[in-house]
Amino acid sequence: MYIKTLSKSGEPLELTLDELEVFSTCPCCGAEVPQPDFWENVKNDPDFDSYTTEAYCARCSSLSVAERHILTKCRSVKSEAEHIGEQLLRGEMTCSEVCQHLRELGEALDAAV
Repeated sequence: MYIKTLSKSGEPLELTLDELEVFSTCPCCGAEVPQPDFWENVKNDPDFDSYTTEAYCARCSSLSVAERHILTKCRSVKSEAEHIGEQLLRGEMTCSEVCQHLRELGEALDAAV
């Protein structure tokens, strides 16, 4: 199996799948994580599911399960807070609505601990 892509000069280029470098994103911190054994896993494990497999970066893999859970929750809260800020900037929320949503995010983070 191979994929077709264009070279920098515009010529068709065929790459076999095992030549491709595969990366994922650390579910805790969002860092890019190389997956050097990806194609081996696909080939050797019929139950391998690349969509549900999580690969942690070196830093996050050294954390406990509880620490990874909290870090993931923090990242989610940060993303939600940024989204709320964008809604305020677009005039889709009032200041009081933003404050209420941010309080709720804080309570959700408290409950996760």
